[in-house]
Amino acid sequence: MKILKSKGVKTILPIIVFLIGSIVSCNTASPGIGDQEVARYKDHFLTFKELDIPDGLSKEDSVEYATRKIQNWFVKNALFEKAVENVDGNETLIEMKVENYRISLYIHEYKQKLVDQKVDTVVTHSEVEEYYAKYGDEFRLNTPIVQSYVVTTPISITNQNQLLNLLRSNTESSLVDLKTLCFQSARYYRFDSIWKPFSSLLVEVSGDSRTVSMDNLYKGKIIRFSNNTLDTYIKVIDYLNIGDKTPMNYVYDQIRNIIVRKRKDQFLSRLENDLLQNALNHKKALIQ
Repeated sequence: MKILKSKGVKTILPIIVFLIGSIVSCNTASPGIGDQEVARYKDHFLTFKELDIPDGLSKEDSVEYATRKIQNWFVKNALFEKAVENVDGNETLIEMKVENYRISLYIHEYKQKLVDQKVDTVVTHSEVEEYYAKYGDEFRLNTPIVQSYVVTTPISITNQNQLLNLLRSNTESSLVDLKTLCFQSARYYRFDSIWKPFSSLLVEVSGDSRTVSMDNLYKGKIIRFSNNTLDTYIKVIDYLNIGDKTPMNYVYDQIRNIIVRKRKDQFLSRLENDLLQNALNHKKALIQ
């Protein structure tokens, strides 16, 4: 491919578009296509493989992606060139930072590999229960949460009173009858009674704080509101306010992640201690 001469970004972009368009039209699996040079900045070259154009893009999107990446590559090289010209006296410091960063990358990759291989990430329900029993008081709500049933029906249905009576009842048989009625007549219903942020409940029922308010809530309360075509019913199963202790099932995944993180931290702490002790025992680490 013809090497691009220095003409300024605006001048060469049309050329880039043409060249990239030609390449992406070709079979990218062809031998040597990945090593094809698509751009040059002084003595530095950018190959088609380094563009790393994502699979599945259209020709136009591929051209746009490649053009943007090439332009960014030009800018990076130009900035680096200027930076090198203006950091006289700081080269040693930069090399130290580069070396420290390289060391950190190696250490991070090594630790991550060991953690993935050695740390058990399976957390049982009893372990979550045990952790919650010990530290549950530390989990406090920063937003109100609600357990509720939700039913939305056409405003024209004739069995509204039956629906309300079934919602008010707390028996298992009434819940079965309620589900049957909703299956026949409701536009939407939910009876899982999971804990939800109050704000999520408002989104679910397309309401707002004027329609459904945390004020004056109590267990078993039925809230009803209507628009031109639909009636929405909310039965409050339970609710908790800001500052209340968070239910275990609401923070179940959070506790599980905490337990796994503690295992990883403990594993890495043991690893570091063992490595240090080994280095001292074998005279690798010495205090001068």
